[in-house]
This record gives sequence, structure tokens and C-alpha cells, in this order.
Amino acid sequence: MKVFVSCSSYVLGQLFGPVRACELMTESVKHESRKPPCFAVEALRRLARLADVTLRLDGGASHIGKSRSRHFSAALASDCDVWVSIDDDVSANTETLQWLLAAVAGEKARVCIAPCVLRNGDAVNVEWSPVYYERSVQGGRVRRAVAGGFGLVAMNRAAMVAAAGAAPTWKDPHDGEVKPAPFLELLTADGSWVGEDVAFFRRLPRDVDVEALTSGRTMHAGFDLSLEALSA
Repeated sequence: MKVFVSCSSYVLGQLFGPVRACELMTESVKHESRKPPCFAVEALRRLARLADVTLRLDGGASHIGKSRSRHFSAALASDCDVWVSIDDDVSANTETLQWLLAAVAGEKARVCIAPCVLRNGDAVNVEWSPVYYERSVQGGRVRRAVAGGFGLVAMNRAAMVAAAGAAPTWKDPHDGEVKPAPFLELLTADGSWVGEDVAFFRRLPRDVDVEALTSGRTMHAGFDLSLEALSA
């Protein structure tokens, strides 16, 4: 399986500059003896052991919707089977990452969220489907969902193609190319502001399966979450 993995780190970019931030992360993924500059590096190392990984880093991401859309476009343009998006303050163990990849394997369009505890520590970044449905993936479990945060998410090529087809387009000033903008924020009819991650799922065609892991363990900004607790 070829996996396109993207990660942005605004904090490292501010500390070291965008170019050096990407260099630090790349060097830390390749050389495991080095101290990781952010939480995500441990997960990136594990993914590199699990699959044929193409890594795309952004050390200058100040607008999340644009950054995620750029990563998405690069993944879509690649020859990879799966796109994994991970935030720099998120990590997961090897078993969790194996289940995440297994959940989106195959030709059926699928997106799988690895739920994380939010920074306040009292909520999880996933909205479950009102229809309760779980399935097994290589010994792990996933549950039907509606939307979630993109702290750690995987989707296969069929889902990427579907998302691109449903998204508006924009002209990226960085390279002048016209790209899909699936993470463009939304305003609803009642004036509610919909952030970039939920906007992605709002646009996603209904024939794309959205699920979230209920097996494994994730960590977000120091908060650990055992995903088995979410299957109850």
C-alpha cells in the first residue's frame, strides 16, 4: 500500500522558520535516535514502517483550511492509495495506525477518523452517526460516523476523488495552480460558521462511508484516549 502522509507544524515554523521546521521533522522521521521535535513524529516513524510512505510537511501553515487543501491536492495528484492527515500535536501507537489503514483499504470510498480528546480534555472530536453500526477491521473495530476533526484521519483514493468532485476550486497563489478546496469554511443559512474539518464532511458525497476507530489509542496534546471506550 502506498500512503501519502501530510503534517503541518505552525509552532515549529514560528520557532525555526518554515524550511528548517520541515527539515527537522524529516530528519527526525529518518533518524529514530533523534528526539522528536513534535508528537506526530513518532506516528510518522511508525507509518513509515507499515507502508510505502510519501511524506509532505508544511512548516508555514497559518491558515488551516488552505494548508489542508494543499495537502489534499498533493495527495490526489500522487500515485498513492491512501492519504493520512495528522496534526503535529497528535500521535498513535502502531496497532492503531494499522487499523486506520485497514479501515480504508479496498475500492469502496471510505474515510476513517482516529478520534482524539480535545484540548480541554472533556470531549472527543467525532460526531457519531444516529445509526449505530460497527464492523471489524483486522481485529480492530470501526463505528459509523458523520464527521470529525482531522487530527488523525485516513481516506482512500476513491474517497479523495469523490471529495475533489464535490469541492469548490481555488487558485493557489503559491504556484498559480487551480486546486480543489474541500476544507473551505462554510456559512450556513442561519449564519452559523462551519470550520474547515466539518465543512469537509458536509461536502462529502453520501456514498462515501465515514467511520471512526473504536479500537486503539491516540494522544492529543498530552491527553491519552483509549478508543475502546467509544464503542459503548
